[in-house]
Amino acid sequence: MRISKITALSVLALALLALTSDNEAWGRDLKDKKTKRSDRVWWNPNQTDLSKPNAIVANQWAVHQKGLQWLMMGNFGELSNPDGRTAASTPFVPGSAQLAAELEYPGGTGTVFLFSGGFWVGAIKNGEKIVSTVTDGDNGTREFGPIMPWLGQSKDVAAKEIDDDGDWTVADDLNGDGLPSSDWDGPNADANGDGIFNYDPEPHIDEDPVGDISNDFQDNDYDGLIDGDDPDLDGDLVPGSRDDDGDGLEDEDTQARAGEEWITAYVDTCQNCLDSPDVDGFTPLGVRVVQHSYAWSESYADDFMIFDFSVTNIGTDVLQDVWLAMFFDFDIGHITQVGNTRSEDDITFFIDSLETAVGGDADGDGGLLAAQYFGVRVLQTPRPDIQVSYLNFGRLAGADPEDNVAKYDLISSGARNPDQLTTEDWRFVLGFGPLGNLNPGQTLPVTLAIVNGLDLEKIAANSRQALAMFRADFRGPAAPVAPAFSLTPQDRAVKITWDRKSEESIDPISGNKDFEGYRIWRTLDGNNFTLVADFDLVNGIGFDRGLPALNASGQYEYVDTGVPPLVQTTYSVTAYDNGDNGDGINHPELDRATGGVGELESSRGVERQQIVVANSLAKNSLDDVWVVPNPYVGSSEFERFGRYSSPGNVSFPKIIQFVNLPAQAKIQIFTLSGDLVQEIDHNGAQSGVAVWNLRTRLNQEAVAGIYLFRVEANGQEKIGKFLVIK
Repeated sequence: MRISKITALSVLALALLALTSDNEAWGRDLKDKKTKRSDRVWWNPNQTDLSKPNAIVANQWAVHQKGLQWLMMGNFGELSNPDGRTAASTPFVPGSAQLAAELEYPGGTGTVFLFSGGFWVGAIKNGEKIVSTVTDGDNGTREFGPIMPWLGQSKDVAAKEIDDDGDWTVADDLNGDGLPSSDWDGPNADANGDGIFNYDPEPHIDEDPVGDISNDFQDNDYDGLIDGDDPDLDGDLVPGSRDDDGDGLEDEDTQARAGEEWITAYVDTCQNCLDSPDVDGFTPLGVRVVQHSYAWSESYADDFMIFDFSVTNIGTDVLQDVWLAMFFDFDIGHITQVGNTRSEDDITFFIDSLETAVGGDADGDGGLLAAQYFGVRVLQTPRPDIQVSYLNFGRLAGADPEDNVAKYDLISSGARNPDQLTTEDWRFVLGFGPLGNLNPGQTLPVTLAIVNGLDLEKIAANSRQALAMFRADFRGPAAPVAPAFSLTPQDRAVKITWDRKSEESIDPISGNKDFEGYRIWRTLDGNNFTLVADFDLVNGIGFDRGLPALNASGQYEYVDTGVPPLVQTTYSVTAYDNGDNGDGINHPELDRATGGVGELESSRGVERQQIVVANSLAKNSLDDVWVVPNPYVGSSEFERFGRYSSPGNVSFPKIIQFVNLPAQAKIQIFTLSGDLVQEIDHNGAQSGVAVWNLRTRLNQEAVAGIYLFRVEANGQEKIGKFLVIK
């Protein structure tokens, strides 16, 4: 065990003190009269909610992968947990990436932050202190079971079908082109059965006033379930509806606010769901937690995720002296580092001005070259007059609470523990209370943001951005829709072709078409993107470079030259706006070099990337003919390209390539003893590349060994050799 004192404490302290105060962060200061979100912050003691079913369903994993953060979640409430992800009883949602997403940031780099996290509910029931936990660290005490499979939705792909501002127009994307279609409730459809088809001039199209129990027979959220089959999460008997912002209009629940949303619910009343109970046994409180999480691909919001929790008393007993809490067991390091190497060199502290708890690997160990941090920001507390407590404890010191009384005393202490800047396997808990009694049917809300950034300053900026998004009812300004693009390999070059749909994008806040330009990005390692080209309108904004000319198909083209041949290259084409976002929400790290002030750019995330391998065009001489890879060792790098499936990708089976060939050539492959293994006729191909699939003339797999090759073309001959190792 290694315990070391962080030597840069003075630097860290100065950095924290330099952060601008943000005291409006939580509880009593959250109320903002400019947004509807404030109307639902406060606990309504008269609210009751006992109508929802609570039958247990199968465990299931889903993955947030829309932004730069990748996070795996169980529908029983647990965040991350690499130990539980491969269990046959907990499959992934169909289509969800089956990744070891332990809060990986940036996604795809292998830098991970979270071992396990989950919600706690504490109360006194019949005189007994009880805390129901989703997880509690090493003990893995799980006392909740899922009552619904994951429900996913996205503002990027789902129909909107809501007249949110009362102007009798909707913002559906009915043809799936990524652009809104206005004043239309369906192709020749009568959405509400009033006999009026297509445009429906009623005060609020498809919004469902509370209590009318209407049916419009539509699959509003495109999840394959129609109305009555859809989960009724708010108990008003209007299936599929959730009054997310408390304005009394239910069917806008089907309008996703983020590019990726996951919704689930779980209860602590399932004895068969119990795993690793506390040393003093298990007594359910009788509560249900509805969890709704949000992730964005827009560059102003792709460094954080927001989690909404609603806790309801579904029992018959009054729960007294209620406290809510969120637990995090963070292990920061590279995913290849396991066990103590990653977990025992972490620190934790609390930034009061931001109401943000931070976990860090401050010395860059655990397989990392530099310090890494993540934060948990308090956005909404159940009532304005309560405390937010910050509790930390270390595994090595044996400080984990292991029974209900210890857990309740911990979260109800109302304390803010000192910062822990000595390395340990730290955990922290954020507690919310005291909340008084929770009567049967009453509900309490909590909202948190999980924030990442490459350093503490960026975490602070992203933490403020998460609060701004929350205050805007999760509706930030939107970057233009990213263009669809394709890649064509050329001789040491790649041609990028993209469409124009970005130019029709309408910002949801300003209501204006605010497209400004396109950027082309390239990376050879999959992580560090380089700006290849930047085009913008000639309108006095930015650098006025102009847009490229259109080709015969009405698309833009750009040729990226100087690309190394036969090297995996990843491209992304993004669109950005002119910075007129209409609500004052800006990304905290805008690239001023582009000339944009407050601009928003579509994400370069994994779903917006394509991979290509540049060719080497046909040559007249045989001098430069060579074989790659040489030696061929098992599965070569070229074969592994096949794991990508995006349009425009180049996929390879088991192959060896002959490159820099003339347009017409004959290739013969021999063993060292002179036996002919295979012949390849390279006829008229301008790519300059011929491929051998390691199969013989008899369709047998070639064995390991040294091979000779002969290339004949234009009356010339070249002889060489290569090695196959298996």
